[in-house]
Amino acid sequence: MAQSSRLIFCMITPHIIVIPGTQGMVEYKDYGFHFRAFLRGTINSGLEGLLIAGIIYLL
Repeated sequence: MAQSSRLIFCMITPHIIVIPGTQGMVEYKDYGFHFRAFLRGTINSGLEGLLIAGIIYLL
C-alpha cells in the first residue's frame, strides 16, 4: 500500500470511505490492524494460488 493511501485511511479518514455504522472505530487509525489484515490477505491469496496451480498442474 502506498504511503499516500495509508495516510488517507489512518490519518485523514474521509467520510466518503467510512462504512455507515462504523464511524469512530479505533481500527480506522490503527496501522497494526491494517498491516495484519494485509498479511492475512497476502498469505491467503498465495495459498489459494498454489492450490489452483496444483489443480491445474494435475489436470
